[in-house]
Amino acid sequence: MKEMIKLFHDYHNAADGRLKVSIAPHSIYTCEKEYLRECGNITRELGCGMQIHMCETIKEVEDCKIAHGMTPFEYCESIGLFDGISQIIAAHCVHLSD
Repeated sequence: MKEMIKLFHDYHNAADGRLKVSIAPHSIYTCEKEYLRECGNITRELGCGMQIHMCETIKEVEDCKIAHGMTPFEYCESIGLFDGISQIIAAHCVHLSD
């Protein structure tokens, strides 16, 4: 986390504003809930964006439903990950529900 924050302060808006730094937890299946929450907190504190892989495979979606009783996006909502973050890049998003 300290390295992410340092990277943000060192490079965000560098090169005459052309460089943008986002907080980027890989995915819900590689990051623990508390780590995801902390990433959300840091993103809100810094006022930057977030990038995360979401719903990339059927297995990811089904595993999340088994583990948490909800889809990956519902899980993120339930832990408040995206609350107050206006710039989110959800990569892949192949297996979505309505």
